[in-house]
Amino acid sequence: TNVRLTLEAADLAEYANIKGGFDGALAKMTQLAEKARASKDSFDLHAARSALFDVKNIKMKLYRATAVAKRHGAAQYIRQTHAANLPRATIVFFHHQTMLETLRAEFPDAVVIDGSTPAKARQPIVDKVASGQKTLAFLSLAACCVGLNFTPEVTRVVFAELGFNPSDLRQAEARAHRIGAKHPVQIDYLIAESTLDGNILALN
Repeated sequence: TNVRLTLEAADLAEYANIKGGFDGALAKMTQLAEKARASKDSFDLHAARSALFDVKNIKMKLYRATAVAKRHGAAQYIRQTHAANLPRATIVFFHHQTMLETLRAEFPDAVVIDGSTPAKARQPIVDKVASGQKTLAFLSLAACCVGLNFTPEVTRVVFAELGFNPSDLRQAEARAHRIGAKHPVQIDYLIAESTLDGNILALN
């Protein structure tokens, strides 16, 4: 299910500032392409590479700014749905540290697995969630989209952030959709209006 988050203007301030730079870089790259098509001169490869680098660099800044914009809305949504989902467990996928920091501040009792979690410490955390000892877990998309099994007690999966690779999202969903699952699993994708989420959603 796609869940649309309503954001305040203050939440979008950082995103809006970066978006202006992105639009300018994209316009520059478009101009270079049009000039190349119209001119018989050789293509300015250096300028094209520089413009492409700027677009990619700013896009990643927009990706982080999307997390900044939606973090408080995500925390509010998780608070509501996690309470309604008890006594079953909820797992939440994130990508940026700014999202994790906000969620950990709101839910200090939740468990976390990210890139800094030692390999030998991961399975005990998974076992606590799968057995119902812990009912809320925050999982890094990069570190946890494969190889972990959270059934049978997880019945809600929330994507606080989206990823550019659709297969990573499907693999992450499968952490709760495994053999041994005893209950239906609700999958929620949190979408922040007027952010990069719309573009990522189109890819997926």
